[in-house]
Amino acid sequence: MIDNFNYNGNCWWCGSIADSREHKQKKSDFIREFGRNPSNSTVIIKNEKEIIVQGPDSKHLKYEKPILCKTCNSETSQPFDLAWDKVLSYISKEANAENLIHNLDFRLINKIEYKPIKRNFLKYLVKHISCRLASNNLKVPISFLNYLNDISNSLEGLTIHAFYRADIAVLKSLSKKLHNDKYPFLFSRPINGFKNEDNDWLRLHSGISIGIIEFRYVIDEIFIENNFPGINAYNEYPYFPITKIWEPLSIFKDKMEIYNPDKKIPRLEDEQYLDSAYNKNFYEWFNKHK
Repeated sequence: MIDNFNYNGNCWWCGSIADSREHKQKKSDFIREFGRNPSNSTVIIKNEKEIIVQGPDSKHLKYEKPILCKTCNSETSQPFDLAWDKVLSYISKEANAENLIHNLDFRLINKIEYKPIKRNFLKYLVKHISCRLASNNLKVPISFLNYLNDISNSLEGLTIHAFYRADIAVLKSLSKKLHNDKYPFLFSRPINGFKNEDNDWLRLHSGISIGIIEFRYVIDEIFIENNFPGINAYNEYPYFPITKIWEPLSIFKDKMEIYNPDKKIPRLEDEQYLDSAYNKNFYEWFNKHK
């Protein structure tokens, strides 16, 4: 169960005074995708309204209020940030590589140090997810804090999966052909979930896209090794298996005949992903191949 909770100006990680406004998506990701001065192609955030963003330090790219202290947001989490940047730099460089469509192989980033890189990469995602929870007045699970603080080597209550955004890959390719430029893309999925009869959150799910790769996650206390044998092996495996999604032709082939300007354009739902996230056979494979 995910509890409602207001941190009242304290850091969700250590409890000190929160005095650092974290970026909703990493500043280095913004710079990698859009550049430091994206004045020629103004960045627009689309939510309830369009907001013009002039650069990576815009207040619109940060959470509305501080939710971390400066120490946790810089010194403590520095190894996580460095690992994330290494992985995302690799993804950006290998965006058109065939192997990236199928696997995110941490051994190709650093064959010797792939284990700590993947663990710190996961820790960055846990930090990112925790910031989203705290900013929405939801309590960060103790299992997340134990993982970040090396009290536990197991990532409990959370499962993360990687997807290849074929639609963004196509747009990047077209943009390069037409403008000799790239197609920048950052996106955070809304946080959705399920409640019980007492209006308590039972599970939440969301995701984050950086360029062609999207990481989706489900927060549910049921995700522990006893319930899903192999989930620890999955988190420690040398690579993330990647599922190809949003293939433009496959999406629109069956939709075009029912399209009508007077009707709503069909939208794909996330039920299929949620079903696969709870598929025990998926995690058992990693136990057998560790």
